Amino acid sequence: MTSKITIRKGKIEDTAAMSHIFNHYIRISNVIFSERERTPLDMYRLLAPVVEGGYPFYVAEIGGRFAGYCF
Repeated sequence: MTSKITIRKGKIEDTAAMSHIFNHYIRISNVIFSERERTPLDMYRLLAPVVEGGYPFYVAEIGGRFAGYCF
């Protein structure tokens, strides 16, 4: 049985989960053009202008668990 994938509008409260995913890829690959891990506060500072500006920001959940983001 496959888990349901849900796309929803992101919330500023998603920054902890976002930093977890971001930092995973910092540690294991070179697909992110950064060498520094990000804290949830770092992600908040990055995301706040997006949310405040009304720009699109979405997250994916698989089976109710945070799985990815885009903005």
